[in-house]
Amino acid sequence: MNLLISKIPQKAFISYILLCLLSFTVGVIFYAEFQKYLKLTENNTADQNKIFKIGNIISLMYKNESVSKYTIQSNAQSSYKQYLLNNDELFTEIDSLKVVYSSEQQIKLLDSVKHLIAQKEENISAIKTLKTNNETYESVDDAILQLSQMKSSLEDYSLKDFVSNPNALHPETRKALEEYIATLNQLTSQSENLNKQSINAILNASTNILKKLKLNSGDQLSSASIEKNKLLAKDLLISRQIQEILSKIERDTIQEYTNVSSSRKTAIKKSQNRLVSASIIGVIMIILFIIIILNDFLKIQKFKKELELSSSYTNTLLKSREHLIKMVSHDLRSPLSNILGYSDLLQTSTTKTKRDSYIDKIKNASSYMIRLVEDLLDYSKLEAGKIKPKNNDFNLSLLINEVSQSVKQQHSHKPIQLGINIDNALNQNIISDSHRIRQILNNLISNAFKYTEEGFVKINAHINDLNEIIITVKDSGVGIKKEKHDLIFNEFTQIEEQDEVTQNGFGLGLTITKKLVEILQGELSFESQENFGSIFTVKIPVSLSEKKVPESIFINNEANKPISKTQKSNLKAIVIEDDNPLRILIEEIFNTAGIKVKSFKSGDEALKAINNSSFDFITTDIQIPHMSGFDIMETLNRIDGYNGEPVIALTGRKDFDKEHYLSKGFSEVIFKPFTPEALLKTVKGLFPVHKVKRTAAIKPVSLNSTSETYSIQTLERYISNDDSLKNILSLFIEDSHKNAELLAKYVKEKNIEGINEISHKMLGMFKQIEAYQVIPILSQLETTKTYEETILKNIVFILNKHIEEIVEDLKLKIA
Repeated sequence: MNLLISKIPQKAFISYILLCLLSFTVGVIFYAEFQKYLKLTENNTADQNKIFKIGNIISLMYKNESVSKYTIQSNAQSSYKQYLLNNDELFTEIDSLKVVYSSEQQIKLLDSVKHLIAQKEENISAIKTLKTNNETYESVDDAILQLSQMKSSLEDYSLKDFVSNPNALHPETRKALEEYIATLNQLTSQSENLNKQSINAILNASTNILKKLKLNSGDQLSSASIEKNKLLAKDLLISRQIQEILSKIERDTIQEYTNVSSSRKTAIKKSQNRLVSASIIGVIMIILFIIIILNDFLKIQKFKKELELSSSYTNTLLKSREHLIKMVSHDLRSPLSNILGYSDLLQTSTTKTKRDSYIDKIKNASSYMIRLVEDLLDYSKLEAGKIKPKNNDFNLSLLINEVSQSVKQQHSHKPIQLGINIDNALNQNIISDSHRIRQILNNLISNAFKYTEEGFVKINAHINDLNEIIITVKDSGVGIKKEKHDLIFNEFTQIEEQDEVTQNGFGLGLTITKKLVEILQGELSFESQENFGSIFTVKIPVSLSEKKVPESIFINNEANKPISKTQKSNLKAIVIEDDNPLRILIEEIFNTAGIKVKSFKSGDEALKAINNSSFDFITTDIQIPHMSGFDIMETLNRIDGYNGEPVIALTGRKDFDKEHYLSKGFSEVIFKPFTPEALLKTVKGLFPVHKVKRTAAIKPVSLNSTSETYSIQTLERYISNDDSLKNILSLFIEDSHKNAELLAKYVKEKNIEGINEISHKMLGMFKQIEAYQVIPILSQLETTKTYEETILKNIVFILNKHIEEIVEDLKLKIA
């Protein structure tokens, strides 16, 4: 069972479970609604039975009402008996109706009906009795009429000859009539011979007697008539009450039936809605599960394809890795062997010329290794998608000249003529990622020189109507074989076999270049023919800046050599540094190298002077109070006096890498502490066509350069004389006292930001003198974010103690 479940996809299994639960739920709901419907149906039958019985009772009442009226009018005994039978049937029906009613009120109403029917029965009986008495009075009238008619006849008479209904006579009246008839018959038999006058006298006397009897019973008849009218009125009232009660019972029953019917319809409607809803939910769930299962199936197919592609890609990577290992082992082995070999020769060399030659070869091999490593790092970043375009304002003409002249100098031993032709429209600054465009140019121009032994390399640049810069790099080199045209942009692909030293490498240059162009949303294409050279064309969309290059770059087409403002006899630098000793040190290094310097303590001062100053590059500290180096770089791009000159960042911060500074628009970055060699080498890299003097090693000055807590050997090597070094150290001592006082003040004020800033400012010069007891403490204070008074005071106390020791020792040295 577990094996079966494990083979069923989890979503499908859950879907089946949910469908089963849904089916069970719908079944339960349907059964409950069906039971409710049956109950409502039973109630409906009972309600209909009630209405039928009430209708039957009302029908019997109307029927019995007719019988009662007929009984009153005819005074017939048979109709009266029928009336009594009907009343019994009514009682039976009412008793059966009481059984189906549960309401006490309804039962009481039915009892009232029975009581009223009983009263009506009594009332009808009383009316019937009065009716009988009324007929006695009518019988006397009949007797008088008969006597009048019998005057001519002497036959014997009976009571029926005078009264049609003797039984209805009053006993006294009946007795009087019987006595009269007997006398009449006796007289007739005794004297048949009486004459007509005698008989008439007798008849007249009898008539008079009957009239007197009628007159005597008149009062009784009048009273009976009044009583009869009362009984009739009462009978009408009872009938009306019975009718009203029955009508009320009927209305209540019909209303109850209507309510129940409405409830029944509502319940049925709810049941239908629930069943429909359950059905809809079921259909939706089925569709949803179908979609989910289908989606899973499609995902499985997609994953299958991706897995196949991944497998293919993995195999390719494994092959590439194997190829890379072979290439790395081959390409790194040669320069490493050169470094090791020339290092050994350097130890045994006795002449300066040989030593310099060996050192140059070691440097060349080291540079080559660095380029290989940088290619690998750039390629890995591009593959991981970690490189994003970061736009800044720069001049493309200056950039092309700088890169091309730098590459030409690296291949100065080859008889290659460099030609540069840049459209005047590009004298205007553009907005794009200058660092990435520099990489693209460097790779393409380096390849052109690399694969050209003699001849020319020509660079053309212009901008079209779509604001796309189009740069072509043309060479007269070996060209590319036709069969390799489709592979040239693949990683680890080289134009030629690695049998020539000048053409080796990892084969990543063009791969990196194409990816960088694509990141900038551009295009890279090429044309090439074996032994006839190659033409690479780059097209990149840019935005135009409002800035203009004040000095145009002209091209001497005859000599095919660029003439630019960087060919002046001396470079001019603007230095921004808030730390006085460090600023003087940078000035001294540049002055020694033949670079003219204007230095400023703050960014505000420097930016004001830039509009009225001529300069070739700027060096700036990053963490300056009030305006950081990043703020300075951002402001430079907005002022007219700045035309895209290189800006070098000098910083002791290690929380950002070089890429971050380059993305902000800086041309280069140097991390503190730095050596004068590193600073001048960076400047030389930015201005390859300008001769920057190297600071030669000088004789040791008279100061003792070593101590247990610091060292000024680096300063001594590059400071031209004793007075300059003393001046720098004096400023350092003075600033150290001021900075220590400020630090103590900020600690007392609990000013964390102030503690960070002053610690950063002090850290730069202490790193330059290699004060390794002070550096860790200042580094900790530079980054602290919490204030612990006791701890901070102890740290500052120890720091001041170390600083005081260094200052006192330096005072002795410069005294």
